[in-house]
Amino acid sequence: MLTHPTYDQLRVLKLTGMLKALQEQEQMPDIERFSFLERLGLLVDREIVERDNRRLTTRLRFAKLKQAASLEGRLGPGRRPQRPPAPGYVGNPR
Repeated sequence: MLTHPTYDQLRVLKLTGMLKALQEQEQMPDIERFSFLERLGLLVDREIVERDNRRLTTRLRFAKLKQAASLEGRLGPGRRPQRPPAPGYVGNPR
């Protein structure tokens, strides 16, 4: 299979996520154990993730947030998020 024309076509179609995933798949020694549809599914999933990430990055850049949002910023320095109670936990006996 001629890989360079395929790479070029994926670039022209702006399917950079699929291009990266295809290049990574070619480096995997055991990729042949997956069927064609499984490999195609992995390529499509990667493209969707890449597009979602680009979309989110663009939205965050144009959101003009007053400060960077993070979990630590919300809780304050040195505080940890509370864990949900263990199953069967009744509460503090008083």
